[in-house]
Amino acid sequence: VTRRSAPLIPALLALLAVSAALVTLRRCTDRGEPELPAAPATDAEDRSTGATEPTASTRAAARLGAQLLGRVVDDQGEPIGGALVTLVQSGREHAQITVRTDASGAYELRGLPTGPLGVRAAAAGHATMQIGDLRPDRAPDQRLVVRALQLPRAVRYHGRVSCEGRGLADVEVRVLPQLAPGDAAAPLVRSTRTDEQGRFEVLEAPPPPVHVAVDTPDHRALPAGSQLVDDAAAPVLFTCERWPTLVGAVVDRTSGAPIRGARLSLRGIDATGSDTSRVEAENEADGAFAMPMREGETFVLGVRAAGYAEQLLELSPDAHRAPLQVALTAACSITGVVTRGGDPCAASLTLHRRVDDLAVASAPTAEAGVYSLTGILPGSYVLRVDPANGARQARRVELTAGEPLTLDVAVTDGASWTGRVTGTLPLPAEVCCRLADGLARRGAVRADGTFVVEGLSQGDWSLTAYSKRRTWADKAARMLLERLPFRAELSVSEATARDGGELYRDVAAPGSRLGSLSGQLSPQQAGAAFEIEPLDADIPPVPPGLLRGTVGSDGTLRLDAVLPGRWRVTLRAAGGSRTAEVTVVAGRAAFCDEAAFGSGGR
Repeated sequence: VTRRSAPLIPALLALLAVSAALVTLRRCTDRGEPELPAAPATDAEDRSTGATEPTASTRAAARLGAQLLGRVVDDQGEPIGGALVTLVQSGREHAQITVRTDASGAYELRGLPTGPLGVRAAAAGHATMQIGDLRPDRAPDQRLVVRALQLPRAVRYHGRVSCEGRGLADVEVRVLPQLAPGDAAAPLVRSTRTDEQGRFEVLEAPPPPVHVAVDTPDHRALPAGSQLVDDAAAPVLFTCERWPTLVGAVVDRTSGAPIRGARLSLRGIDATGSDTSRVEAENEADGAFAMPMREGETFVLGVRAAGYAEQLLELSPDAHRAPLQVALTAACSITGVVTRGGDPCAASLTLHRRVDDLAVASAPTAEAGVYSLTGILPGSYVLRVDPANGARQARRVELTAGEPLTLDVAVTDGASWTGRVTGTLPLPAEVCCRLADGLARRGAVRADGTFVVEGLSQGDWSLTAYSKRRTWADKAARMLLERLPFRAELSVSEATARDGGELYRDVAAPGSRLGSLSGQLSPQQAGAAFEIEPLDADIPPVPPGLLRGTVGSDGTLRLDAVLPGRWRVTLRAAGGSRTAEVTVVAGRAAFCDEAAFGSGGR
């Protein structure tokens, strides 16, 4: 540097500074977003807020994944420096993805996981706010800029919860922000509990208007458990009264002795049958119990005790006015072993009341064929045993209070049905025998159309054959066949089922029991949607997907499987809709063309 060039040095330094600023500006402009660096947190700030010191793995993760940028400001729009910003996913904070804002309120979160995310911001003297439903894609270099998160000034709410002039201790009090429709950011719910005098104080809460709510299991607040608060300085006072208490005792129906250790459940039910409240309790050694009757237009009390049948009682809201005595009946039980040919047999057992065939208990067998049905009231029942392979067995049983019954059941092979499928039935296929109560036995159809179905018990069976191919037409036919009214076609006597007799009968392919719909429309109707709806009341309900179709490119209209009966066909095209009526006959196709839509179909 010469003495002549020395005056030029300041100008050169200024030029270099301007060039560096232009380079930085160009980089930011190319990204389309401003640089928003996150200021490091001090040790004092970490200790005061509980922030976690970044680890080596955290720093490595921060160099990967999408980035989320934003700012934190106060309710006047001024930046908040040093605010703690944490990533939230599924309501939980990611302690490893936490930063503090810089002096301009800016922050940047890196290494974001996939899925819906949220951002939570907290600062001393301000209400904690959260914004959610942020959905960065999987692009590793994505930069997602979110709106500024505004933290309002935090306020303090105080008050008292009392009953008959005395404070209620340990009552949960919550401050719920009042949100406007479309709010993207929301303050967190703040909560606390009352002290021994029933007083409470909620700090760092959002400003009014808010709802302050109390939760008192044994009391109800009057007139309501939530108050709208517009003035944070005014005390929030809750006056409560005790819920009506249902008191009573659980005793043995025969001896009248108290039953201890009974479990009670009291459910409140509204007019729609939905539960509005539930209280669980266990009675005392002397059988006594006391339970609050919370919200409900009616109540159902369930009582269980070891060795006794469960009792369900429907109660009115006035049931608390007099003590209630719940008398339990000693439970009956049935145990035994299911065998087949002398060996343990897997089976499912169901106990039905004889008076109305209502199933009251059921259980599968254990590995050794052992079964156990417990908690049953005395009475007359029918025990049905359905083995995995074999004929159903039905036994009549009489149960007496307190007397266990041991009943071993030996199942037989049952009768078998042999036959051939007549007509066309694509393979693989199977035939199904079904009783009116739903019990089914199946057998595969061989290549020559013959089949064998085993394990038939006494009764009248319906017979159905269908293809097991996965085509839409075959699936539709199978679903429709299952909806046909039950029709007894094969009768198995008790002796035949017991002795393992063989029955012979052929069965028709599905085409003889179902019809179809076809037609030819003009090519201009290609792509038009059509649907059918039943006109006969005795046609059983059909899944909607089986009642719709689309006109083919050549104008063909076709449904391969339709239940017999009268149907209305509706054709929906760009120019409007047209209808026709058709009658579907089993084993035949109903035809529907342009003329049918004009004349009503045929």
